Amino acid sequence: MKRILYLAKGYEPALGGVETFVRQLAEAPDYEACVLVAAHEPFTPLSRELIRGVRVIRAPSLGLRFSTPMAPTYFFHLLREVERADLIHLQLPFPLGELGLVFLLPALRKKKLVVTFHADPALTRWGALLSFYRPLFDAVLRRADRITVTSPANRDNSPSLAAHRAKVDVIPLAFDPIDEGAAHERAIQLRTELDLDTRKIALFLGRLAYYKGLPTLLEAMKSVDGVFLIVAGDGELRDEARRFVREEGLGDRVRFVGAIPNEDVAAYFELADLFVFPSITPSEAFGIVQLEALRAGVPIINTSLPTGVPFVSPDGETGLTVSPSDADALAGAMQKLSADEALYARFSQNARARSAQFTLEAMRGAYRAIYEELLGSLD
Repeated sequence: MKRILYLAKGYEPALGGVETFVRQLAEAPDYEACVLVAAHEPFTPLSRELIRGVRVIRAPSLGLRFSTPMAPTYFFHLLREVERADLIHLQLPFPLGELGLVFLLPALRKKKLVVTFHADPALTRWGALLSFYRPLFDAVLRRADRITVTSPANRDNSPSLAAHRAKVDVIPLAFDPIDEGAAHERAIQLRTELDLDTRKIALFLGRLAYYKGLPTLLEAMKSVDGVFLIVAGDGELRDEARRFVREEGLGDRVRFVGAIPNEDVAAYFELADLFVFPSITPSEAFGIVQLEALRAGVPIINTSLPTGVPFVSPDGETGLTVSPSDADALAGAMQKLSADEALYARFSQNARARSAQFTLEAMRGAYRAIYEELLGSLD
């Protein structure tokens, strides 16, 4: 059985779209998987775990700098695991992994390299450091045997991929299968626990980070009637967001529930009438959480970013798309979907139908085909 080495910034129990993607691939039964990450907390000791059959190595670090682990011993672990692997699958952007692979280019001569290009550093907050960072990821992209992106927009709108499009494949992300009966029962419990009334429920679920657009959503809630917002997640904007709600007197319209366990995610979507995804910068390259809304038949309000965000939920098909950072447009979309029952029903039906394009089986099958093409066989 062939060995696949996954390089990523984080892994379970860390939450996020990239972490979910890597877990979904690493747990596939077709090959032996190892995931190499670096600890985010300073002075965390070396960790080796076996998580549902996946070997996970967490190199110690000195903490994060520019959202990247400072982990000098990472390169030692990388060299050893590269030597054992048949194929390396890197998640980009991840400067620590890219730097390590550039240093190890001679050791990669007989190895196959797949890069999943989750976001273009030229379009994110890495842009300010691009003159230093570009040579690094350009070298990795040149060396890659195949590059994958999660949507056509991420391929077509990326200046960094212009010279490499001949080896780029579009493979959308996927949602995890769920127990729908259990999710429904848990949703009934949540409605009681949260003491919800008869108003429509809008859900925001994600990190409370700068690019997620939560301040715009909270501003919009000042002018939305008949809708109650649940904010699920945690992050650096938590205190600021709570203060805004308190100072603006929105306590009867907004509830913060903090970070929720993975097993409750499907239940929150069963509970929700609307899913609001108001991200404001191209750092949001796809929005895997939108797939949960599609699966549950929950119409989505997202933003017109030049990334995969509106690809997942197209405007006028499974929800509405508004301009980033436009609180008035966001409020108008929420009001429209909560009031127009026929439109809501059409979007809900379309959402369930579109979710069939984002199954775990389809995503794993697409990557299995790439791995087999490069390696000849996975046996």
